[in-house]
Amino acid sequence: MEVTPQEASDLLGQKDAVTALMHNHSMYRKLGPILILWGIIWMVCFPLTALIPAHSGWIWLVGDGIGFAGSGLLGRRCNTSIHSPSASVMRSRVLWFWLAFLAYGCLWMFLLAPAGESRSVLFIVTMVMFAYVAIGILTRVAFMTWLGLAVTALAMAGFLLFSHQPRVLNVWLGVSGGLALLVTGVFLTLRAR
Repeated sequence: MEVTPQEASDLLGQKDAVTALMHNHSMYRKLGPILILWGIIWMVCFPLTALIPAHSGWIWLVGDGIGFAGSGLLGRRCNTSIHSPSASVMRSRVLWFWLAFLAYGCLWMFLLAPAGESRSVLFIVTMVMFAYVAIGILTRVAFMTWLGLAVTALAMAGFLLFSHQPRVLNVWLGVSGGLALLVTGVFLTLRAR
């Protein structure tokens, strides 16, 4: 049986479409639970910070510890789907990006020390959302870029509305930002099924 050039081209196009679909499915299955975890952490830690501001450092130390450990475990659990050298390189690059980003974030907080509690909180939130946008652009994962932009817009709206009420701003960030992360994670998890 002879295959025409057009048929060969169509078959290759179908192969590329299936490969892209499998890649997206794998990514959704991996990132969905991680976003759910961080959404829950935001929804718990930000309001707790509003209720017990004197212990905000400890609240976030525990919350971030759970988030980082949980993200690592969830990422490893879902690492079984794609075993290609390029996927391994990309995972490594994203991990190193986050480590460098967190180190620089701590340095910037020390150097800049944004004045006031509201500005400090907003600085951290927008810095993390910048990382989402950057990773989305670099990895060509559009939903990460849009999620980062959406949470940044919600954070800025909260800052404009509640900048003189840090406790209310913390609740706003927990509900709006946490819910955005949680809903996106649930959507991706359901889409991966």
